[in-house]
Amino acid sequence: MRIGFFGDSYCDLVYKHVDTPRSYKPWARRLVEDNNLECYSSGLGGSNQFYAINQWLQFVEKNIRLDFAVFTFTWHDRLYSQSSFNQEIFSAIAEKRDIGPIIKLLNTWDNVEIEYPEKVKLATEYYYDYLYNEEQSKFNYKLQLQYILKLPEKFPDTNFIFIPNTEFARTIALDNFTNGCLINFAFETLSNREKGSPGIMPINCNRVGHLSDRNNDLISIEFSKIVLNYTEYKDKIYEFDYNKFDIE
Repeated sequence: MRIGFFGDSYCDLVYKHVDTPRSYKPWARRLVEDNNLECYSSGLGGSNQFYAINQWLQFVEKNIRLDFAVFTFTWHDRLYSQSSFNQEIFSAIAEKRDIGPIIKLLNTWDNVEIEYPEKVKLATEYYYDYLYNEEQSKFNYKLQLQYILKLPEKFPDTNFIFIPNTEFARTIALDNFTNGCLINFAFETLSNREKGSPGIMPINCNRVGHLSDRNNDLISIEFSKIVLNYTEYKDKIYEFDYNKFDIE
């Protein structure tokens, strides 16, 4: 079966760490490997919701058919960029990481003007300080989620699974869901409630997929059940039980 993940770090397979042990693999990669799925796309850490939409549209344009499409609904206030340089900085800001080391790293790449990343850093900070509008961001974000939640009607041959990251996204999804399978929970809530959580998400928490090893396994098992028995969950809201997981 062909599967694609569209979203941010909560469905990032972390393919660049090809030979890592299972404990360093997030739930999405475990899901793929445990069920011998053909994976066609991964989420991108720190990306915003339009990244997922744009990634999906590229599949549509190339007429690539998927059996399963998994969308995560990320934070509403993130920025989008097709530039890998910009995205590294946006990701750091989204996860409240120190941008200094990233600027230094980007400046060592070939054919990059040394001022460029610094300008992006300043532009991003100034945007949030002087131009960003919370209500506009939430309005645009809601429209994006509504667009994604309508995809099952347009692509009936693909099985869709929708996974909110935040309580805000979960509320919008519950109000607008009609088709596919919606997981009624929020990834950040699970991350924040984990035993030994280093702080409130989103942060650079040094946990693979922002989850513990055991919770990555439990999530993978939970979603394997949905993928392998999708007809039982199609066009339904899956009521998620946090108490199955390691939480405080």
